[in-house]
Amino acid sequence: MQLRPAISTPAKSAETWQILVELRCRREVLERWLASGALADDLQRSLQAMLGEVEDQMQALTGGRG
Repeated sequence: MQLRPAISTPAKSAETWQILVELRCRREVLERWLASGALADDLQRSLQAMLGEVEDQMQALTGGRG
C-alpha cells in the first residue's frame, strides 16, 4: 500500500483517519501474536517484518509523529 501526503479536505481527512485506524488495528494484532511466544522462529521474523512495515506506514501517514 502506497501512502500519499494528506490533503486538507474533509474526504481526504476521513480517508487518512480510516487508514490510520486500520494500521493501528494491524499493529495491535501483530503485537499480540508476537507476545504470545508460541510461534516458530520463521513466523516470528515474518511478523516482526510486517510490524516494521506497518509502523513505517504509520510514520509516513502522520508525518513522522507516532
